[in-house]
Amino acid sequence: GPLYSVCGKAPSSATLDSVVFTGLRISASATSTSYEVCFCPHRKLCSSDLFAWTKVAGTITVQSSGFAWQTNVPVISRFMSETVELTVVREPFTSYSHKDSWEVRVNPVNSGCGPTSALTTWTAGGGSVSPDVKTWYLATRAQPLHLNVSDAGQYIVCLRETAAGSFQQIAS
Repeated sequence: GPLYSVCGKAPSSATLDSVVFTGLRISASATSTSYEVCFCPHRKLCSSDLFAWTKVAGTITVQSSGFAWQTNVPVISRFMSETVELTVVREPFTSYSHKDSWEVRVNPVNSGCGPTSALTTWTAGGGSVSPDVKTWYLATRAQPLHLNVSDAGQYIVCLRETAAGSFQQIAS
């Protein structure tokens, strides 16, 4: 597949044989993805000279999450009266949990998958007979959505397959 480059801030520590980067999170996507690591030894040149960057040998490969999500609307507005559906689809045979035990959190992108969701009113729905598809509803005509200005922003979708599991970010 395609190869993506991730270049960012300087390492938090380094020795002759290794470097440590903190604050860097690579989330799983719908497909396995490989990343290159590069560095820029000359801080003043990093933003103006692409040739100042040096690629480190090897790649980091992140396996697919096995799950992906989609909504029936491209943007969720602060005030909506139409039904907003969030559907999670599992790649067949990537796990064997029953979809009735799945739970979702929709959290601000900077909050990770912890219990900080501003969009907590997702209601599990019926729908698909597939063991690998489940849909939740955020707003309906009977229960319109009204979010605060502070709730505006980008969000991630996190899934927990079982009550004993932990929430993990899934791809769109």
